[in-house]
Amino acid sequence: MEGTLTEFAGYPFGPDLPVTYLEAKRVQRLAMDELRKTKSLEKRIHANLSGPGRSSITGSKAAAVWDYIPLHVASDGEAFTKSPHLTHGINDKGVQAMVTFPNSLSTDLRRTIGYRK
Repeated sequence: MEGTLTEFAGYPFGPDLPVTYLEAKRVQRLAMDELRKTKSLEKRIHANLSGPGRSSITGSKAAAVWDYIPLHVASDGEAFTKSPHLTHGINDKGVQAMVTFPNSLSTDLRRTIGYRK
């Protein structure tokens, strides 16, 4: 893997290795690099694998990190909080993977996906 000394080998956390911020951040970055290689995400749900994620994973108070992959329905430069995206997170409770539909979706996009408040 370019720029790393390790490659993604799964989530090492458990009773013998609790989640820490720095280790979660390292594993998160490796997992996202691996997810961005998954062409089926692009084919099946139109993930924009080369689209931006979080520019920087910051913070150290909590043992939780997250990042996202935008979907192609997002306009260039549009904030991820305005369009659906894939979210991946690691915290002390486990690993999360989800499709996120933000509250600030446009009315047209809400109609397209059949979402009603």
